[in-house]
Amino acid sequence: MIIVNYWPQAEYENPGHIPGAVCFVPKVDLKSDAKMKYLPADKTIVMYCYTGQTFAQVTAYLQLLGYDVKSLLYGVNGFAYNALAAHKYKAPINNYSAIIVK
Repeated sequence: MIIVNYWPQAEYENPGHIPGAVCFVPKVDLKSDAKMKYLPADKTIVMYCYTGQTFAQVTAYLQLLGYDVKSLLYGVNGFAYNALAAHKYKAPINNYSAIIVK
């Protein structure tokens, strides 16, 4: 399995990301052959963004290409709401906890 963070590089670094997650910059890296080689065709790919809305569209696109892609429920908002000072979205209904690193 591979975890992909679908954020700009600066936000991958601050507020941070799931340990081991690879950063894919929106509107850039999915167009890059060099970056696409990081997406394994034989493993599950879990991708996340801020709330899950943006990545739902990317998930559908990659599934059409044959990748086994899952979208992380509620995105980072689902497990690190308080760390998103610059992006205060509505708090998720459930409280999922996880560790993010900088």
